[in-house]
Amino acid sequence: MVNDRWELSGDNAYSVLGVRQDVDDADIAAAYRSLARVYHPDVAGESGNARMSRINAAWDRLRDPRRRDDYDRELGI
Repeated sequence: MVNDRWELSGDNAYSVLGVRQDVDDADIAAAYRSLARVYHPDVAGESGNARMSRINAAWDRLRDPRRRDDYDRELGI
């Protein structure tokens, strides 16, 4: 699906972050921070590694407006 540094394992970046596709950039950043507080390995331990990798991959795709636009086009949005 996504040829990126990290694989999203079949989920799209929006669903990984738990946000709708029409949210603004501030909501995406807030969702990322909220998930990172729970799943960061410093908090969740080893069990958080895989989930945090997916969260970071999603954040990487959506945090920059140009990358987000490119990603949206890939998804057909």
